[in-house]
Amino acid sequence: MYMTYDHRVARAEHPEPAPPTPMTPYRANAAVVLRSPPPNPRTITPDLIPELESIVIHIMVKEAVVSKHNLLSGIMALRALSGEASNGGNRRGASGVQVIRAKVGAASFRLRAGMPIAAKVEIKGEAMYDFVQTLVDFVIPRIRDYPGIPIPADGKSTKSPSVVGGVFQFGLPPSAMALFPQIEANIDAYPRMHGMHLYFKTNQKGPRAETTARVLMSAFRLPFYRK
Repeated sequence: MYMTYDHRVARAEHPEPAPPTPMTPYRANAAVVLRSPPPNPRTITPDLIPELESIVIHIMVKEAVVSKHNLLSGIMALRALSGEASNGGNRRGASGVQVIRAKVGAASFRLRAGMPIAAKVEIKGEAMYDFVQTLVDFVIPRIRDYPGIPIPADGKSTKSPSVVGGVFQFGLPPSAMALFPQIEANIDAYPRMHGMHLYFKTNQKGPRAETTARVLMSAFRLPFYRK
């Protein structure tokens, strides 16, 4: 709450109209127009406290275009990192690891529509916080020459879907996959390492939602730097 507090959300009182001056007598009986300020969509309430809802891990395996069996190492890695399975733990609706198929084809990459090309998994609850702790304690500090997560420039549009959606994302290189303890303990079982994209979904929506999500994740000790 302290990091996301903004004193500018307080409504300002209407200023008193200035008394007419003798130099402008024609304005003595002019109607006074008081425009009420527009409603603030970010009024702080207990329901709008920034909260992390889920984490989505996405791995794309370009070698799956040649053979779909190359996607198995990515699926195995996601299961090891998340511990998620379809309807696992008697939790109805738990989707587990999902295989993503190409929506359109690309002849230059020998990609056809419907081919399995990537995998993803969504983590919620206690496992979500365990993943964040593993990421900031064991993975990011050991990535060689890793400067941190870049903060985008201020010139970015404030109305784009990525800004108002409340989702913060960044990517990790293939070398980071081998640094997770779940992978490192059995690294010989994975024929290749893959890069991954991490999507942190929050309950924030509207203007500055992505910025608020980034501030929230900085409280989880994720390193940031400005370009």
